[in-house]
Amino acid sequence: SSEATRIWKAHAGFNRLRHLRIRHRRDCQHCKVMKYCFVCPGIALLERGSLTASLPESCRQATIRKEVYDGLSGSRYKAPLNNPS
Repeated sequence: SSEATRIWKAHAGFNRLRHLRIRHRRDCQHCKVMKYCFVCPGIALLERGSLTASLPESCRQATIRKEVYDGLSGSRYKAPLNNPS
């Protein structure tokens, strides 16, 4: 376990992965539903060949989340603070 921890902390590729934020996605920088988006870099890599690629399915889900949260406005629910910019 300590070897895995050392690799996770020391490996340049894992360091880059840990520091990825939604703001690193060029296609998403001006998106109106960005704060509702949950993008998996691994899926982006598999589906689009880049850790920072935008994913149409993530965009679709973020739009639905926004509509749900907007529908709950005035209640105790608040929009998530995902991947701070």
